Amino acid sequence: MELVKRRMLEPLSPQESSELESHLAGCDTCAEEARGLNQNVRSLRSLRPMATAQLVRMTQLRCRQKAYELQLRKRKLFGVVLAGIISSAWILLSIPFVWDELSSFSSGSDIFMHFTFILMWFMPAMIAGAIALWLRPQLSAEDSFHRTAISGTLGAARKQP
Repeated sequence: MELVKRRMLEPLSPQESSELESHLAGCDTCAEEARGLNQNVRSLRSLRPMATAQLVRMTQLRCRQKAYELQLRKRKLFGVVLAGIISSAWILLSIPFVWDELSSFSSGSDIFMHFTFILMWFMPAMIAGAIALWLRPQLSAEDSFHRTAISGTLGAARKQP
């Protein structure tokens, strides 16, 4: 029966197909089960889903709401990705210069030089993080406004006959 089920989903190899056909020709029980299964699948495929206009409207509104939320999430992540790219570029481009400058300043304190180097190296990431924290309340307020507006639209759609 496994081959019969698989044949309905995907094509079988010529060897598997011939083995199945020869088995079904000799085994009446399996042949009857295969015919019943084929008939059930055909009848299920012939069914047409029925949906009311209200269900269609609700589904469309929810799809639009989810698309908007995904778009908003992408917009929020753009700043973080951009900050990461700029920070990485800063790190890669500044390592030789900062290390060289700090080496010339360092007369005795290696700890000071290493601390300053690490601070300079992570400065863009810290600035980007501070900006992201500063913008977060604004983005959250904007997101909740749109969510409320869409929820109101969904509520109105539910009330319509």
